Amino acid sequence: MVNLTPVTWYKLSVMKTQYILFLFLFGLISTQQLFAQEKCVCPTCNGEGLNPVPTEWRDCDFCTKGYNTCNTCDGDGQEPCHRCNETGIAQLPCRECNGYGKINGETCGVCGGDGIEEMVCANCEGKGSYNCHSCGQLGKFICNMCGGEGGKLWKGTCPKCNGTGEIICP
Repeated sequence: MVNLTPVTWYKLSVMKTQYILFLFLFGLISTQQLFAQEKCVCPTCNGEGLNPVPTEWRDCDFCTKGYNTCNTCDGDGQEPCHRCNETGIAQLPCRECNGYGKINGETCGVCGGDGIEEMVCANCEGKGSYNCHSCGQLGKFICNMCGGEGGKLWKGTCPKCNGTGEIICP
């Protein structure tokens, strides 16, 4: 490695300046290039532009306080029974007359002639709804994006380079 004295450094600096002015005067570089300062990688963020220490809390954009509402039950933990239309009473074809309302030309004694037999819905046990199978009756799910924390700490912008990742070389 060459050991340069301060005088030698000064002479090299003057020569570099003269060379750049020569290029500018003969139109080989632009005004922007003439006044451009050499950039170095920011030592604080290593060129990422982010503060190395997370400091800024941001709420999750995908949930509310770490949870998502269940779409199946709309958050109440109960799924509506579609077999009985939420009435708790199932209407089925009559077992006696097979839904015709008559047996051998006479009105069916079980359904009264309308061919429909009403009974407690076996699907929801007469309640009109049942425990939601999607969320296990909780009405919500833990958010996959934030892991149920409701947000997270972000690194924010590097204070030394203002997010550019570069600084003017010293």
